Amino acid sequence: MSVWRRLLIGGLLVVGCGSTPPVTSNPVADEAGPDGHRRLDHAVVPLRYDLDLTVDPAEAAYAGQAQIAVRLEAARAVVELHGRDLDVDSVTAAVGAAERKGRAVQGPNGGLALVFAEPLPAGEVTLKLSFRARLPEVPNGLYRVKEGGLWYAFTQFEPMYARQAFPCFDQPEFKTPYRVTLRVPQGQLALANSPEQSRRDELGLTVFEFAETKPLPTYLVAFAVGEFDVVEAPADAIPNLPLRLVATKGKGRLAKYALERAPVIHKALSDYFGTPHPFAKLDLVAVPNFAAGAMENVGLITFRETLLLLDEASAPANHKMWSQSVIAHEMAHMWFGNEVTLAWWDDLWLNEAFATWTAAWVVASVDPELEMDLERVAGTAWVMDLDAQAHTRSIRQPIAHGGDVHNAFDGITYGKGAAVLRMLESWIGRETFRDGVRAYLAAHAYGTATTSDLLEALARQSGKPVAETAKWFLDQPGTPLVQIDVLCTEGGPATLGLSQRRALPAGSTAPQGEPWHVPMCVRYGIGEEVHRECFLLEGKQQTVALHAPGCPAWLSGNDDQRGYYQWR
Repeated sequence: MSVWRRLLIGGLLVVGCGSTPPVTSNPVADEAGPDGHRRLDHAVVPLRYDLDLTVDPAEAAYAGQAQIAVRLEAARAVVELHGRDLDVDSVTAAVGAAERKGRAVQGPNGGLALVFAEPLPAGEVTLKLSFRARLPEVPNGLYRVKEGGLWYAFTQFEPMYARQAFPCFDQPEFKTPYRVTLRVPQGQLALANSPEQSRRDELGLTVFEFAETKPLPTYLVAFAVGEFDVVEAPADAIPNLPLRLVATKGKGRLAKYALERAPVIHKALSDYFGTPHPFAKLDLVAVPNFAAGAMENVGLITFRETLLLLDEASAPANHKMWSQSVIAHEMAHMWFGNEVTLAWWDDLWLNEAFATWTAAWVVASVDPELEMDLERVAGTAWVMDLDAQAHTRSIRQPIAHGGDVHNAFDGITYGKGAAVLRMLESWIGRETFRDGVRAYLAAHAYGTATTSDLLEALARQSGKPVAETAKWFLDQPGTPLVQIDVLCTEGGPATLGLSQRRALPAGSTAPQGEPWHVPMCVRYGIGEEVHRECFLLEGKQQTVALHAPGCPAWLSGNDDQRGYYQWR
């Protein structure tokens, strides 16, 4: 997800005895239902979803059916999941050929319990729920927008709004395939994550059925319904990948710029990752009412209209730069975040920092006239100022419950995270970094991963202590300030005297913390020759002998501004 500007779940107790399988004790306290902010354990794991929704954007409510195949680790009478403000009309569980009726009990923050009179057996069970829900005009969950006298429906599920649209296990580690059916008014188009498989008219509605998706977390599921303009890119724009731009009626005329730039950006990404697009289609959807800058839904990326639709002839350069940057950011997520997904929200930086870092170099390479490198340097300076405040936070912080998630979508996650990645790449080398990223993606394709997984892949590829170095920037707040003293001796190479402390504004106090392990690259001049050297500052003080003989006439302590440190 892009953030702009600079980021721009008394009850039942059943005890097993003898040869009876053990039954999990999971009562629903006072019938209040579970707290949806509490993280679900893996005692019940979703395997696949079948969703069937009837959506008329002109109406303030919709109806749906959800079938969720789950695996129970032990017999249990209560299944906890998520479902916020849903009117659940019926609950059944299919156990083999038999069906057992249950009831739904809602809790705070979108917690939902399905309660059965007898425990469901361990193993695979299919939960079936019929429900109704509001279709609000607030832009999260499944919501509606009126534009040009017509109603449209869109989705925004990140981080935890899928529970407002359908019953689900609304956590990122639960990745499953989805089969989706959308029933919409005749004359309207329905879109989802995967290609349309069939459509038919039935009872005054058009029924759209979509192909089964690759495994997805709930936050990447998406739908759109309405009378859209659909503009298709040439068939060969991206090899073997249908590309379309979708806009509200009458706005398809502004699709040209995005459809021309998207294939160029996509090629740069595909070349870097070394694999083709990991999903079956790519729709770029312009949304009139959209709180986020954009959202990387698989196969159905949604954008704030102003970031996707523009007139190339009249749009200023900075508008073009941000448009391409957002497109690159969201496309990068197809690999980093969508194909490989964070295991929990404390690793949100894996998604957002990587996409932010990627967008900067992609736009700089495919359209150098936009001077994205200058914006990159300005962005790093901005986040360093933010990070120098006494009460800043670290990139990675424990997310104890769902309520903490929203705070992680900030400049530290996006901006500082991107700057740290840029520093690590500069330290171990661009090709080595790229090969480590490719190994990481291959090892965790269509699954989940953690920060440790990425850092270990980079360390294996480079032979350098990447995890030990990165942890100080990821888990400790603040920015290092490095003092560099150049010590010259006659006839020999110069020595750099280095010392570090936490950078703070004048008059501010804050704990200094532990010394960072700072990857540094310096550039200096001796006579007519310019030299560049990189090294690792590992303590509060350190000396480094330069390789070139002579005393530097000048020295830049942070070459190309790729290190995440201040210096003087």
